Amino acid sequence: MTFARRIYQPPPPAPARPLVRRPSYECKHNGVTVHKENPVRSEPYRRLVAAGACKACGILGFSQAAHVPPDGRGIKQDDRQTFALCCTRPGEDGCHVRYDRWIMFPRAEAVEQGLRWARQTRQEIIAAGLWPARLPMLEELSQ
Repeated sequence: MTFARRIYQPPPPAPARPLVRRPSYECKHNGVTVHKENPVRSEPYRRLVAAGACKACGILGFSQAAHVPPDGRGIKQDDRQTFALCCTRPGEDGCHVRYDRWIMFPRAEAVEQGLRWARQTRQEIIAAGLWPARLPMLEELSQ
């Protein structure tokens, strides 16, 4: 007794449905449109920043590239505004976590200090001659 082998046949394609554009969600009141800036993203720059010592405690080898706190939720920050803060280690919260949770500084001070640390980090990278070739400089430095 031999069995005939069944050959796979794909099912017929689904019938095409008409493309229906759903209406966009409209604001019921007169609001102001807020345009987001396009932040610059640079993996090589973030790696350079993370290779440095923590700006808060000075420990080397545990750093991450930390961003200045954003102005609102869901807003991406420019990678050129990063600085090194250490990560959490066994038994110790890192400076990055304490900075992001407003434990290290209150919000207003955290933004000011973050901008100072980011400026200092950019100056250190430029002085060392390590600025990535295809990364545009911030306007404050190019003048």
